[in-house]
Amino acid sequence: VLFGTNFYNFIDRCNANASSLSADATVALTRLQLLPKIINQAVGDALSDLLFVDAILQLQQQNKFDNGNINENWNSLYVDLPSKQCKVSVPDRTMIIMNDNETACLSP
Repeated sequence: VLFGTNFYNFIDRCNANASSLSADATVALTRLQLLPKIINQAVGDALSDLLFVDAILQLQQQNKFDNGNINENWNSLYVDLPSKQCKVSVPDRTMIIMNDNETACLSP
């Protein structure tokens, strides 16, 4: 998870109008400001991403945004796919040309 300039610009605009925000909006703004501190953007840490999603689900359950159907809604968004990653031994690995991030084989 990476936070772009649009996110930070939005936070800055909200901070500029913070005096006119309701109590709920102030809490929401505070939570948004804390997101970059919770999520490890440098490493792409899946554990912090998982904890972030768990925190969102807990907040939704507390606030009953989804009328108690949080797990059903969440589960309907996720489709588990089988892993297709495997190790292949080759006599000369220099013959295999990969793309820049090594996610696709370009040649042979």
